[in-house]
Formats: sequence, C-alpha cells, structure tokens
Amino acid sequence: MLSVCILSRDLPFARFVQLELADHVPGVFIWDGEGALPQADAYVADLDTCAAPTDTNGIVLCCGWGRERPEGVALWVERPFRPARLRALLGLTADDVTECPVPCPAHRSVLLAGREIPLSDCEFRLFCLLYEANGAFLSREYLHRTVWNGEGEEGVVNVYIHYLRRKLETDGHTRLRSARGRGYALIREEGQ
Repeated sequence: MLSVCILSRDLPFARFVQLELADHVPGVFIWDGEGALPQADAYVADLDTCAAPTDTNGIVLCCGWGRERPEGVALWVERPFRPARLRALLGLTADDVTECPVPCPAHRSVLLAGREIPLSDCEFRLFCLLYEANGAFLSREYLHRTVWNGEGEEGVVNVYIHYLRRKLETDGHTRLRSARGRGYALIREEGQ
C-alpha cells in the first residue's frame, strides 16, 4: 500500500495536498513536526514551514513560495502549483509532466508514468545532470568530466546514453535528444 506523508505546519495547505492525493494514494497523512517522523513511501515537504527530511527511504518532493530550488533537492515544485503536477512528480499519474522522467534520489532510480526504473550510479548521475539542465544540451566533454571525472575514454558517455535510452524509451517516446557538436539533452516536457 502506497503512503504519502505531508510535512507542513500550514494546515490549510497540507489539507489541500491531502485531498488532491486522496484519489490516487490509499494512505495520505499530515505530519506537523511533532513527534517522530512517520515512515512513508513519499514525502511532500513544505520548506516554508518545515525542513526536508534527510533520513528517509522514500521519495522526497519539496515545495515553497517564490524561491529557487534549494541545493540538494532533486524534486522541487514552486507554490502555487497545479495538483496534476504534484501527482505527476510523485509518479502517481500519467498527467501533465510524467512523459518526462524525474529522479528519485533515495532509490537511485527514475520515476516515469508511475513506474520506478532502477539505474546504476553512473546512469543516475548522468540522468541528474541532464535533468538539472532543464532541456539544454550538455556536451559530451562536460558530461565525461562531471560524471567520470575525466577518467577513461569519452566514448563511455555514448555507452551510458544508450543505456539510459534503453531504460527510458521503452514506450516509443523519445526522451533523450542528441545533436552533433552540441551534445545531449533530456526532453523535459511534451513537445519540447
């Protein structure tokens, strides 16, 4: 049974998120910071009222008003957001942005249309760089220098791009774009 814990001291916001997820998740509960952090499969952390949990095995999605994504936060949505985007980022539905895979750092995997796809460490680091680039092309040299510390042959990037494509494009959708002389990009939104 999937469970989601909403971490917020803003009760109206927490209740809104709870109601939006209730049709998709059997167990949605609110934690206001009192007592021990309950175990859940996913956490929605309101960074305006609480800190993001660091010692969990679940997916952690953070949100906040009028700020950029804090460093170290992989799944981020700025408030206000559309409920479909929240559900999609948690991997609960195929709505809105789920044609774009999102990283799940706790499990070194990717969430795509409600499925969790496990990745190796190198695949995950490569995916996160492409994800963080927000659709911009990253050169093979940059990827090689960042993921593999410039060690070994640059051709390893091509090999791992192939591995990612094989894992992410099983439904016929192209999610990794390549361009001669420019490098590689992750298609973040439908039609991008």
